[in-house]
This record gives sequence, structure tokens and C-alpha cells, in this order.
Amino acid sequence: PTAFAGKERRIELSGEAYFEVVHNPQKPFVVSSREQTVTVLGTHFDMESYDDNKTSRTTLFQGKVQVRAGNGNNAVLSPGRQSQRISSQTLQVEEPENMEDIIAWKENLISFSSSDIPDLLKQLGRWYDIEVRYKSAPPDWKLSGKISRYTHLSGVVKILNLSGLKCHVEGRVLVVD
Repeated sequence: PTAFAGKERRIELSGEAYFEVVHNPQKPFVVSSREQTVTVLGTHFDMESYDDNKTSRTTLFQGKVQVRAGNGNNAVLSPGRQSQRISSQTLQVEEPENMEDIIAWKENLISFSSSDIPDLLKQLGRWYDIEVRYKSAPPDWKLSGKISRYTHLSGVVKILNLSGLKCHVEGRVLVVD
């Protein structure tokens, strides 16, 4: 909203968003998703909570946030740390492998470092609004790279094929052979 009514600035998130929030103790900024609630204490952070993911994550770039999982688990993040809600009982805090990959979407890039094939293709599916279908089990190797989000899907498929992942497009479906 352009203005917040009440005693707090509260929004709900489904998907991914990057926030730069000014601290205001009289009107805290709160972001809720289906799996976690983040109370902002003046900061820059990325929050990802897609309905089709098993985990939700919050990554802090600057400042401080408090993350609360649905069952009451809490964590206060410092810069360079990430929380992941893995199950209703587990809120895990760690240093992410590559901070640049997390917010590459802000620069219109798809960036991935040692990504599992299913995770990478799920990200591509969201960006290109396509379904991903596997003819057999996906390969268990990992890929690294960066692709401009302005690259046409046919160009991405060509890159994937050159990397050794055999795939093609049928209508709105990316088929992995």
C-alpha cells in the first residue's frame, strides 16, 4: 500500500521480494508469508516464500530482522545470514553459499551457483511461465552460470543443451529428456 493504517506496517507475501525499510519503532514493518513472519528492524533483505517450495527463506543484506516461524521458533539475523524454515518445527540459520545469486533477479539476471537441476528449472519455469516435465529422473549434477532474464526461452534451451542437459520446448512445457 502507499500508506499504512494502524500501529504497524504489515504486508503479506507469496513469491519473492526485496525490501529496503526505514526503522520506525512506533510503526514496525512486518512481512508475513504462509510459513514465517519477519519483523523488520531497519534493513535491506530478500524474502522468498513460494507456495510450491517446501522451504521459505529470508536473507539479510543490511541491518537486522527478526524471523518467527509458525510454531514460535525465532531467530534474529545479522547481515550475511539466511534463515530457512524447513519444517513446522525447524528454523535454520546459516550463511548462504552465494549472496549474489539471491538478489540477481533485481538486476534481471538468473544466477545460479552449483544449483541442482530441479531447482534451476523451477526458477526458469517461474520466469518464463512454463511447466517443467521430466521424461525420467532429473540428472543429479549441478550447474553454475548467469543468464539475462531478457534471453528468449529458445536461447536458454540452447544453453542448457550445450551444458549437457537434453531438453526441448513443447508449447508451454519444457521437456527434459
